[in-house]
Amino acid sequence: MKTVCYGILSLILTLCILIMPREALDGATQGLLLWFNRVVPAMLPCMMLTSFCMETGLLHRLQNQNIGALQRLTGLSGGGLYAALLGLLCGYPMGAKITADLYRKSLIERREACYLLCFCNQLSPSFLIEYVLFGLYADTEFILPFLLAMYMGILFTQIFFHLHFLRTANQRRAIPFIQAASVEPAVYPAHKKETPKTFTLGESLDASVMNSLEIIAKIGGYMILFSVFAQLLSHFITLFSPWDAVLVTVMELTTGLNALRQSFGTSLSGICLACALCAFGGLSSVMQTASVLKGTDLSVGSYIRAKILQSTVTLLFAFLLFSVLS
Repeated sequence: MKTVCYGILSLILTLCILIMPREALDGATQGLLLWFNRVVPAMLPCMMLTSFCMETGLLHRLQNQNIGALQRLTGLSGGGLYAALLGLLCGYPMGAKITADLYRKSLIERREACYLLCFCNQLSPSFLIEYVLFGLYADTEFILPFLLAMYMGILFTQIFFHLHFLRTANQRRAIPFIQAASVEPAVYPAHKKETPKTFTLGESLDASVMNSLEIIAKIGGYMILFSVFAQLLSHFITLFSPWDAVLVTVMELTTGLNALRQSFGTSLSGICLACALCAFGGLSSVMQTASVLKGTDLSVGSYIRAKILQSTVTLLFAFLLFSVLS
């Protein structure tokens, strides 16, 4: 039944692309340019360097470093802190990519990987400032409350799941809210540390480049595909209420934010919705995250639930901050 539904949906989308080639072309162009101009320069070098560090065993050394207070505050290992930092700075799905790589190499336990996924996958600061705040809203008064709401939402989510994982640290199985998909427990045994394989410098570099190019190409494919879907969807719902722009934004963030700006302007509801939807990231980012988690037993469903929590909290923070500071 599920296969039949997917087949019918694919047929409908193909017909829409054939009927509306201009909209499909505009969506594909927008997705391609966004990927080429923003995602590739921001993420590809980080991906290659991270992969190279793993291939050569450098991250094994980082994992064993004691970073003291920072580790106690966050509950993360050295490798986990590295994943969280790059996830916050480089944008989707860099945090999930590094988390999955660390987990595959047995550099972090499954519990820490699940914890990291709850908060380390975020929009980059450059996208928020350049595209959203300066590009769409072009008002310096929005910068402080918008960024405060975003990062307070991230901090709340991190603290919430830190406390949760502290409570469940001695349990063998997490509660359903953050429970990952059930697979053979021997796939990634948390108690075993993988010994780095010996490669020459050239072999390590080649493997790092090829692995990173494969992942960045997958991300580009999802961005183009969802940009086309969002463009087609925005064409169909232009006759309906402004709230339909929210649906487009849930589908694909970049196209949707533009529709949201046109529908709501700079009203309080529009700004708060934009902030909350930026925290969620859109279904395109969910599919990008799912692509980098393949081959692990980490749950995409748990990631989605964490993002829904973060977007809800961010919406509340945005409403309070914009009411007070604007």
